[in-house]
Amino acid sequence: MATDGMWLMNDDYEFELAEPYKSMLFECKILATKAWRDAILDYLEPRTVYTREQLKDGLMYRNDKTDMHPTERVNEFILEALGGDL
Repeated sequence: MATDGMWLMNDDYEFELAEPYKSMLFECKILATKAWRDAILDYLEPRTVYTREQLKDGLMYRNDKTDMHPTERVNEFILEALGGDL
């Protein structure tokens, strides 16, 4: 794998990702997150009584629950949406 120029050493002697790779990685993660969210909403919308906007709000509400593991939050959201308990 060609990684020349991808990494820089900062003032603390730690390696960090160089531009434009740092920005590109961030953009890729944002697009992947949006695709993941849209896939969940696409699946749930026809199977529940909720509108897409209600589902999106329910998912974002759970995003703020820091006392739960992210996987638990998503599982809770999906099951509550399917059960009609958002």
